[in-house]
Amino acid sequence: PSVSASEARQQLEQRGRNESRSSSMSGTLEEVPIPDLLQLFSTSKRTGVLHIKSPLGYGKIYLRNGAIFYASIDDDHDLGPMKALCRMVGWEEGGFEFGPMEEDAEFMLELEDSTESLVMEALRQLDEIRRISGDLPQLHEPLSLARPMESPLSSLKPIELDVVQIVHNTGLAQHVFDQSPGPAYETAQALLSVVSQGYVN
Repeated sequence: PSVSASEARQQLEQRGRNESRSSSMSGTLEEVPIPDLLQLFSTSKRTGVLHIKSPLGYGKIYLRNGAIFYASIDDDHDLGPMKALCRMVGWEEGGFEFGPMEEDAEFMLELEDSTESLVMEALRQLDEIRRISGDLPQLHEPLSLARPMESPLSSLKPIELDVVQIVHNTGLAQHVFDQSPGPAYETAQALLSVVSQGYVN
């Protein structure tokens, strides 16, 4: 018989109490979503790495005494830890395993907010993107600059100019989200804006 999400969570919590702090534990995201996992590890002050294998990528979330301090997807460190975390919080399929930290796990940029506030911010950004996702180009859809470009570039906001430049350089919506310096939801709004204003096709 299939177990409910709350039963799976209780089983996971019990397993967490029974195992040593450095031992591994595993399961599926369908049973226990990533926000619930992170809350559990925060409460139990776990130290280690949450490995997530999803159809959308291979993610790692690093915790020290329950506090998230770094995250990456497919070992792409250019993405930045907050952007990586925000993406992973939206993953709903795949498996996870929590294991010990690598001895040399040090990063140039570490997240400093509490696990609770980081997860809340990631969920907020995810909600913002989902709200406008129906109007956004697909991630692997080719994009190009409009020719002729009727509206002046000088009327664009800085983040919109960044988006236009990335479209010009790479021609893919996925690269816009990967390379834009702003948070994912601000990038989504900027992309929607430059498409609706006729700068990008």
